[in-house]
Amino acid sequence: MAYGAVDLVQKPSEGGISLDLVEVADDLRRKVRIAARVRVVRSARLPVAAPPVPAAAPGMLAPGARESAGEQVVLIGCSTGGPAALLQLARQWRGCALPAMVVAQHLPAEFTAELALQMAGCLGAPVREAVCGDRPQDGLVLVAPGGHHIYLDSGGALRLVAAGATEHCVPSIDRLFASAAAALGPRALGVVLTGMGNDGTAGAALIRRAGGTVWAQDEASSIIDGMPRAVREAGQASQVFSLSEIGRALAAAPLPLFSP
Repeated sequence: MAYGAVDLVQKPSEGGISLDLVEVADDLRRKVRIAARVRVVRSARLPVAAPPVPAAAPGMLAPGARESAGEQVVLIGCSTGGPAALLQLARQWRGCALPAMVVAQHLPAEFTAELALQMAGCLGAPVREAVCGDRPQDGLVLVAPGGHHIYLDSGGALRLVAAGATEHCVPSIDRLFASAAAALGPRALGVVLTGMGNDGTAGAALIRRAGGTVWAQDEASSIIDGMPRAVREAGQASQVFSLSEIGRALAAAPLPLFSP
């Protein structure tokens, strides 16, 4: 996916027995239609990533990190084209002091650990899959594990819920944003990146209503402009930035970042 693939279709099997091929066909048709709308760009040579910084064990602070208390937590939602966008951001953030981040990228369970590993290599700082009980920390990027919805409880800790087999928007950006609005209020910064559909729009409205901030990626830098466009057209984007501008803003801006 780092070299330009925009989505994937899993081979359906359980103990060597094929599952519902009608459902597989529906998923394949849906993803082919999405791929047909992707803006094709010339592939750039990927830089060799440095070894990642080891992440702290769940429940422990990462090296040099501190719990994000009283400051904004960045919640990033993305779908089609998201892995390439996240790797670009990670390269841009290398060597920078980052706020606490939680990423919800629509991907199956087998791929999010690898995405976190690739991001850590590009970033040179801790990135790992989230587990129940994690708390957002400055300098640590937590990626929602595929196949699960992720949300913040009333105490600010992350919780995971297994998704249904037929759900497409997993992890749900709306669920993450809605929980952040309730748990963090004005400390929540929701960022909606490239992706098909409108996941994140309803959650963005809740973040804004709670006094938080929402950024939407612009059309020109989005591989698929569905999700960020839905946020923009709903009037829920506090700011509209290119992907590079989002990277620079998160790496350079003092906290709190922006008022709604």
